[in-house]
Amino acid sequence: MLRNLFFSMLLFKQDYFSLYKNLFIKCSFPFDEKVDWRRPFIVGIKGIEILSMTPASLDFPRKYPSKCQYALSRVDLTREGNILNRRYLQVMKDVCSLKQQRPDTKIIYCSSSTVMGFAKRSKILYRKIRAICLRNPQFVFILSVGKYHNVSYLLPIPPNMYVFQQVPQLHLLSYCDLIITLGGMNSIAECIEKEVPMLVCPLSLKWDQPGNSARVVYHGLGLRARIRWDSSRKIEKRIVRILENHTVFKQNLSNMKAKIQAENTAAYTKEYEIT
Repeated sequence: MLRNLFFSMLLFKQDYFSLYKNLFIKCSFPFDEKVDWRRPFIVGIKGIEILSMTPASLDFPRKYPSKCQYALSRVDLTREGNILNRRYLQVMKDVCSLKQQRPDTKIIYCSSSTVMGFAKRSKILYRKIRAICLRNPQFVFILSVGKYHNVSYLLPIPPNMYVFQQVPQLHLLSYCDLIITLGGMNSIAECIEKEVPMLVCPLSLKWDQPGNSARVVYHGLGLRARIRWDSSRKIEKRIVRILENHTVFKQNLSNMKAKIQAENTAAYTKEYEIT
């Protein structure tokens, strides 16, 4: 509530919350009675159907309200097309060559965010990753930091760290041993599709990321860490734990992928029978 009021004042009532409220009032909708503050991101509306973006198999074993519907997990494997970033392609060629020469090399992808209000938290994570790089030359970190993130605080960049504004995530996941992710459902779905274990570091406690990270841990698809409170040593231990149990995590991911594919097939079959 306080965060919504802050952004309302900061953006002169042109924020999502204010625009929604004005629209509801204009349509004579009882906003104050129906608004649900317990939803992630902005607000929810009581008494209407809930569309859960979590695939049913990825959720906890519980019974949702009758008005809840699960969305199908869909990963567009063709969305990236031809990759034109020559530096990225050269880095991947060099890293894969290194891995052939030194089998203990592990490729770790980290994608954070510079969303307004969270740039400092991203810096905290990247600084800890830099410390892990310096202690573990066998780890190769590939960072995707966004277009406007100033990475001068990481200088000098370790030789086993590569920083990009953006990378073709699906392509990179095909080569990764591990991903450090914020826990967005799209990225989790792509990690399941590519069977890449996850270390989930939620960016905000008010979004869906904490709940998503809990699901990842519950189903044995990875571990989670706290950006602000976990030291680089503690994050490093979780990375090592995932890599030491890589086969187990990969098998759990393969099982989850099969369950989600079965859900999608059943849903498409049912829709076809109805039509």
